Amino acid sequence: MHFFNNHFRPDKFPLDVVMFTGAVPLDEFKHEHTVEYNRLVETGELSKYLVDAPSRPMTLGSKILGFSLIGFGLFLLVLVLTGFIGSLRT
Repeated sequence: MHFFNNHFRPDKFPLDVVMFTGAVPLDEFKHEHTVEYNRLVETGELSKYLVDAPSRPMTLGSKILGFSLIGFGLFLLVLVLTGFIGSLRT
């Protein structure tokens, strides 16, 4: 579930850096959280949650970290599957 929602959805592929930066573009927030966005606009609280876009170094570092973690996770998955398949042969 996590891999699909965060890595394989066409609009998020290959990586969503929100986890590392803590900032979501306003257009994306409007699209994915319409009810919450409308509530914040109606109550006048939206401006309290607006932040500047992450810096280029922060975004780049987030992408490097994210891809490293995906690679490590896939490597561990290969090791688990290799062990599982190996145990079936014996």
